[in-house]
Amino acid sequence: MLFSVVIPVYNKEKEIRSTLETVLVQSFTDFEVVLVDDGSSDGSMEVVKGIKDSRIRLLSQKNQGVSAARNAGIRQAAGQYIAFLDADDRWEPSYLKEQYDLIQKYPQCGVFAVNYSYVYSSGAKVPNRVNHLDFCGMDGILKDYFRVAAFSQPPVWTSAVVIRKDCLESVGGFPVGITSGEDLITWARLAYRYEIAYSKKCLAWYILREELELTSTPTRFFDGDYVEQQLIALLRKDTGYMYKSSLRKYIGLWFKIKSSVYFRAGRKRECWKYGMKSLRYNSACIGQYAILLLAVLPLGVRSMAKRYVQSVKTKNRVS
Repeated sequence: MLFSVVIPVYNKEKEIRSTLETVLVQSFTDFEVVLVDDGSSDGSMEVVKGIKDSRIRLLSQKNQGVSAARNAGIRQAAGQYIAFLDADDRWEPSYLKEQYDLIQKYPQCGVFAVNYSYVYSSGAKVPNRVNHLDFCGMDGILKDYFRVAAFSQPPVWTSAVVIRKDCLESVGGFPVGITSGEDLITWARLAYRYEIAYSKKCLAWYILREELELTSTPTRFFDGDYVEQQLIALLRKDTGYMYKSSLRKYIGLWFKIKSSVYFRAGRKRECWKYGMKSLRYNSACIGQYAILLLAVLPLGVRSMAKRYVQSVKTKNRVS
């Protein structure tokens, strides 16, 4: 068995059939599906049990969160490589074949990722934007992961990544007990230790549940300071890591994300707290200065600025 496709499921009755169908029609067929029910209370499992395919294995556990579900799937996986897929996202039919080709071409790597598209509620499909890649062709080795991640939309995303099982085990899988950034810290730990093979082909779909715009109100916040503590611990490791300056900028990005979320929530104190931390790690981040400026503007002016930002983003998306 080459691939184990790990799918955590929690109350995805309406989505899970479509997601599984995009796996079962893959052109590359050497895989199993390890589906982990994380204590669903809807009809998700009835839908899954109605799909008859010997490649599907179903595990069940009490609700413990997506990290615990993924870790359970990793432990039970028979494959040498773990492919993750969230229960409401999609793959193109050639997705696993592209990952297989990356493995054959770059066997020294521990992580293999492809690009993906955002699918909005309107049906619009927008390719993920990735900058500062280290290669010119359609695929190559993403050597300075933190630089790419600091100046792009996320280059590595859960439903578009395959990881060697032993590499995942070496970093302890996904951290349990947090609900924001649990995958981000796992990618960071892996990038610190292993090379990443990357394909520019958009072969996965990120079905957006919340459009993360400056004008939208956030529905969730952060579980303390775990993610930044772990990122800073990587920065402080005395290992001669050659990309520490990029890691600093990446930490600045994380603080910028927190600052923008609190800005959208109207919580100016937290917005400024994390905004200043962002600038401490990346003082050249123009976007962070813009957020802090918006935060101190009078409410009426701030609302006008938000509407302008939204109109520009909408226009760009349509065009």
